[in-house]
Amino acid sequence: MASDDSYLRSLSSLSCGLLDGLCQAEDEEEFSAEEQLPEPEEEAPESEEEEDFAPRVVKPVSTPTPKKRVAVSRDAIETFKEHLRKGLAVTKHCSNGKTKPRVLFCDDACSKLGWQKPNGTPAKNTDLLPLRSVVEIRAGVEIDKQGSREDPKGRTLMGTPTLRKCIDGTSARRVFSFIFRDRTLDLEFSTEEECRRNLRLFKVLVAEASK
Repeated sequence: MASDDSYLRSLSSLSCGLLDGLCQAEDEEEFSAEEQLPEPEEEAPESEEEEDFAPRVVKPVSTPTPKKRVAVSRDAIETFKEHLRKGLAVTKHCSNGKTKPRVLFCDDACSKLGWQKPNGTPAKNTDLLPLRSVVEIRAGVEIDKQGSREDPKGRTLMGTPTLRKCIDGTSARRVFSFIFRDRTLDLEFSTEEECRRNLRLFKVLVAEASK
């Protein structure tokens, strides 16, 4: 029997190989996921108490950077669903700061998520999580708005409390989290590209499940 590591590598390679090239150019778009780019800071307003002879400098008003729209084709979505039904190799981050290799899968309708051990045995939590209950899908490098507001040190926090226990600057671009009202599901992928692709595709599945 192949080792857990070999099983994970084979699953990851299969997912990456078949999904590469299926995210189409925008003119072929059927579905799109939006990635918010950082907005530039606005210039401080000029003081109104300037001397009459002082020249006024009119500064241009900065406008928000538009959202980057990434097209996802129907073929990419259907292929992703097939892979998800069979299982995707992931690293699951736990609330105690530990990580575990897991296989992420969905039900036949691709409306619920579950996970199991690489050898196929059930994990501790066998309940499937409905995608329609997802409040947000947050990348590891995205701001945790609520956490930042509540931080006693006034810091800007990224990701989720679980991810902040066990990721560094390098791995932060390989993780994202499903935010539910009562928990998070925090996942890490083998590469940044795989993480970005799966993030876009899961956003489409969540949108479909919420209809």
